[in-house]
Amino acid sequence: MKKILSLVLVLAMLASLPVALAADEEPYEFSLMINFGADLDDAGKAYIAMLEEACNVKLDLRTPAGSAYAESLQMMIASGDYADLVLFPDAKQVTLRDGAANGLYLALNDLLPNYPNIMKYTHAAAIEEAKILKDGNIYAVPRCTVTRADGFAIRQDWLDALNITIPENGRITTDELYNILYAIVNSDPDGNGKKDTYGYSAYTNGGDITPQFQWAFGLLGWQEYDGEYMDLMYSKDHDNFKRCLAFNAKLWADGLFDPDWPTIQTSSVMLDRFRSGVVGMVGRFAGHMIQDLPLGQAIDPDFDLGYITGIVEKEEDKDSYKGANWATGSWGFWGISSFAEHPEKILAFLDYLLSDEGWNSTKWGPEGVTWKMVDGVPTPTELYNTNFVSRNFARRSTDASFFVHINMEPDFYEATLNRLQICVDQNSLTLDMGYQPDVLQDPIYLDYVKYMKVEIAKIITGARPVDDWDEILDGWYEAGGDEYVAEMQEYIASQQGK
Repeated sequence: MKKILSLVLVLAMLASLPVALAADEEPYEFSLMINFGADLDDAGKAYIAMLEEACNVKLDLRTPAGSAYAESLQMMIASGDYADLVLFPDAKQVTLRDGAANGLYLALNDLLPNYPNIMKYTHAAAIEEAKILKDGNIYAVPRCTVTRADGFAIRQDWLDALNITIPENGRITTDELYNILYAIVNSDPDGNGKKDTYGYSAYTNGGDITPQFQWAFGLLGWQEYDGEYMDLMYSKDHDNFKRCLAFNAKLWADGLFDPDWPTIQTSSVMLDRFRSGVVGMVGRFAGHMIQDLPLGQAIDPDFDLGYITGIVEKEEDKDSYKGANWATGSWGFWGISSFAEHPEKILAFLDYLLSDEGWNSTKWGPEGVTWKMVDGVPTPTELYNTNFVSRNFARRSTDASFFVHINMEPDFYEATLNRLQICVDQNSLTLDMGYQPDVLQDPIYLDYVKYMKVEIAKIITGARPVDDWDEILDGWYEAGGDEYVAEMQEYIASQQGK
C-alpha cells in the first residue's frame, strides 16, 4: 500500500494552494468513482464534456455497476488504486470509515468554508453525519437532497366520482380520512357495479405491518417534550401511540385497509395495486407521481391523481401540521483521497454543480442537448428522458424543483411543485439523526423488539386489544428499553449542547 500522507502535512500544503484553477492553466485531471451502473449515453457524454470545459478539468470516470458497487469499493481499497474522488452511498460504509481512520480520506474542516455553494446547499445535520469518526473532523462532502414529510397519493378520478374534495393545501382530519376510505370501499368509485375496491394499502418491507398515519397523532420520533427528550411511542405519560393503534385497528376492523397488506413486502407490489385500481390511496413521494400517471392511464384512461399532504386529529391542527424524518438529508458522501494532487480543485468542481451557473445543467442535463431555451422557456429535447448522469451528481438541499420535470404538463408541473414544497416545509428532523444505542447489540433486547413488532401487528388486526399496549411497553422497558431511552437522551443532549 502506498505511504499515507500525514493529514497535518496535507492541510499545510492545501493552505498555500489557490481555491480554483486559473483558466489559462492546463485542465486538472482527476479520477472519479460513482455508481452510475451503466455506460454513458450521448446525454451523459455531453454532460461530462460540459463539466470538463466549465471547470477546466479532465475526468477519469470509474462507473462500476450499481449492484457491484460495494464490492468495487472494497477492491479499490485492496488494490491501492485509489480514485481521487469517491462517492460512498452512505456514511456507514466500512470502506469510508476505515479509509478515514487510516488517512486515506482528507479531513475537510478547514477547506469547506471556502466553497459557498456546498455550504449553502448542504444540511447542517449532514455535515455532522460526515464526522464519521466522532473526532470532530469532516471526512466527506455530503451529497444532499431535500428532506421531506411526504403525503399520500389518491385516486382523484375516484374522489370526483364520489363528490369528495380535498382542501387546496392537501390536509385532512382523521375523521375525513375515515370517511374517504369508507366511501372508496363501499360506494363503487370505479363504477363497475362491484364492491371490489379497497381504501388504503402499504407494504411490510419484509417485516410485519406497522401503524400508519403516525404523524397525525404527533408521533414525530425523538423530540423535546416538557424539557425531556423522548419518542412518544415509548412514553408512559402520553397516549399518542395508543390513539394511533386504535385508529389503525378501527380501519382494519371496518375493512378500509387492503386485506393483502400483511403479505405485501415491496413498494412495487403496493404501487401495482394502486395503479391497477385495487386500492385508492398509498403513501407516496409527490415527485414520483409522474411515474404513476402513465402507468395507471395505460390500465384505465380515466386514472387521475390527487394528493393528501397531511392528516391531523383535529381541524384546528391543520395549519400547524408537522411530519418528521430521521434522515439528515444526505444522499451519499464524496470522499476526497489524501493522494489527490489538488483537493481544492475537486471541491471547486463539486461547488460548481450546485452553483447558479451549473444548477440548471445538474437538474436537466447539458443545455442544447437534453434541453434548450425557447422564447425564454426551458424546453426538453428528445434526449431529455435519457438524462440520468447529471442528476446523480448533486442536489440542492433546499430546492424541491429538482423533482419536477420540464416535460410535465404545465398544470401537473405546478401542482407537483406545490405539493413538494408543502412536504418540505412541514418536515421536522428527529433529534436522534439515526443514532443507534449500544443496547441494540443485546440479544435479549433484540428478541423483545421482534416480539413487540408481532404484537403490534396483532393489535392492528384485532387479535389483541389496544389496551394491551401498556403491558407490551412495560416488557420493552424490562428487556432493555430503559437503557435505550437513557442512552438516546444522553446522545441527543450532547448533540444539542446540553
